[in-house]
Amino acid sequence: MFFRVPELLRVDQSEPGDSSFFPAPDGAMRWRIWTRDGNYFDALHWGEASIAVLVLPHLDGSEWPYRYFVRRFASEDIEVLAILPPRVAIRERPEPEDLARVLQQRIRSARLGLAVLRDASPPNCVSVLGLSIGAIAAIPTAALESDVRSVVSILGGGGLEQIAMRSSEPRIQHLRRLATPEANGALRLQALDPLSWSAEIGDRSVLLIDAYFDSVVPRSSSASLELALKNSKRVSFPTGHYSFAVFLPVAVSRAIDHIRENCRSLARH
Repeated sequence: MFFRVPELLRVDQSEPGDSSFFPAPDGAMRWRIWTRDGNYFDALHWGEASIAVLVLPHLDGSEWPYRYFVRRFASEDIEVLAILPPRVAIRERPEPEDLARVLQQRIRSARLGLAVLRDASPPNCVSVLGLSIGAIAAIPTAALESDVRSVVSILGGGGLEQIAMRSSEPRIQHLRRLATPEANGALRLQALDPLSWSAEIGDRSVLLIDAYFDSVVPRSSSASLELALKNSKRVSFPTGHYSFAVFLPVAVSRAIDHIRENCRSLARH
């Protein structure tokens, strides 16, 4: 849909600056990646391999899923850079633009994370995996970065206005106010919406993993995204959004198979 990168997703003025790192558990390194504009994000990094995956996090809170992602991908000899969620992403009394701001930051951080992967030891095949809000950010990221081979969206979807209308999560519900004529934020939502970027994904493969009883990012939004994408497949689990942790090991196994298969097809070409 977009023939040029929307200004709010440009990273020209926020290129990676100085970075610091120190050992983390399981042989990973914990990075603090600074940007030229004085902001930073934290990430866990493991390995140098021909296959790499960038992991985008949920809204805020615990880091444990990303330590798990690092262990699993490391055990498969897949390089991983897992961006960590902030402890608190949205204040107690959210404003309509808060979640849009978080999504914008996630996409920018993802693009910078991919630049770090390329600079460190360029892999032959790169994929992006996102969890929850990170899954929503993964589609625009892949659309903007043509060397991303495949995408895994876990508990994400498309159609931000509809997600906001149907979500049980108050911080997501506030997005609906951004789309009102008074807020004048409809174009901003469109620029962040995975549905707006589905055509730019083209033939690249997207694995959509959702939950039947998800009331935070309703499963219907995953179905909408599946219809909009040219090359996608969807797997559903009998659980909710926050209880999905029980199925995370199986979901990551599906993600690894998906990433490897798409990297093999790249090698055949």
